Amino acid sequence: MRAADRLSVAAWPGFANRTGNPYNRLLYAPMGDLGVDVHEFTVPRFVQQRYDVWHLHWPEGLARSGADIRAWLGRAAFQGLLRLARRRRTRVIWTAHNLGAHDEASPDQADTFWRQLAQHLDGVISLSAAALAQLEACHPSYRSVPSRVIPHGHYRDVIGSVPVQAEARRVLGLGDVGPVVAHIGAIRAYKNVPKLLRAFAAMPDQQARLLIAGAVNEDTLEAEVRSLARADPRVHLWLGYQSDEQLAHVVAASDVVVLPYQAIANSGSALYALSCDRPVTVPALGSMQELRTQVGLDWVQVYEGPFTPEVLSDAIAWAQQRSRSSRAPLDGLGWGEIAAQTVAFYRTLRPPVHSL
Repeated sequence: MRAADRLSVAAWPGFANRTGNPYNRLLYAPMGDLGVDVHEFTVPRFVQQRYDVWHLHWPEGLARSGADIRAWLGRAAFQGLLRLARRRRTRVIWTAHNLGAHDEASPDQADTFWRQLAQHLDGVISLSAAALAQLEACHPSYRSVPSRVIPHGHYRDVIGSVPVQAEARRVLGLGDVGPVVAHIGAIRAYKNVPKLLRAFAAMPDQQARLLIAGAVNEDTLEAEVRSLARADPRVHLWLGYQSDEQLAHVVAASDVVVLPYQAIANSGSALYALSCDRPVTVPALGSMQELRTQVGLDWVQVYEGPFTPEVLSDAIAWAQQRSRSSRAPLDGLGWGEIAAQTVAFYRTLRPPVHSL
């Protein structure tokens, strides 16, 4: 490919979050071979250098409530950078991992932020058709922004070799136990972890185990989770950042990963579990129905309505009794193909006209 045909992309973030969610580095790593040079976004670099594309992930942190001068300055600086991108005819693309910040406390402020962002966007990438429909229903201004559905990829390249279940249980000190349920990922109010703990407490099987691994962002929620876990010796709790090795052992030790979210657009935790070849039970919300279609009924169980002890019991029975292959069929979610679809979307978008 000629140098003139290569695209330069400022990714926010690109590789800087390699110790957190690996989505970005998995997405961008193949792009060099696709004619794209990806650079980590920094304000000084963005001001000094022109890029063809500015690819945003999780800008919703700027939409959170905050009346202090630093929060105001952060939002003002972001708007200034968006205007600079327009003057330089840099295409601005947002991957809508979520529909907004999960802890937005000021609806008016958040609505203003999302409306202003839509005015500067040249494209939106959604991880599912359902999530795109939700976005456009919540924020009608996005209906006029060019969009593309590109699914979330699997995590097999990060996980590597998945531990054998018996070995994972030995490493975690579980011993010879009955059914094992796991919940992984950052613990937030909308993820319903206290309800999962209460549903598990109602199960009479004393050989059952519940494994919960993830960081908590709220003191009150953490206190509630810890209190409920202490009340049931069958619960094993690992709060805080989890290494790749620890997380893989937690999932591998389980029979099923249960994610009883109250609201969800997309779930990296569900894909992580499937990447470890463990079935998942999720609500029939957001992209979960599409995930079931992609991976199959043997691997993704969805439930309607509220999460109850009966839903948990059904999940365990489904995971133990349904026959499935030893490996989840995730070939269609490889990062090479996802990167290629993303680059193709970059190239379909015309550079913006300097009008703002």
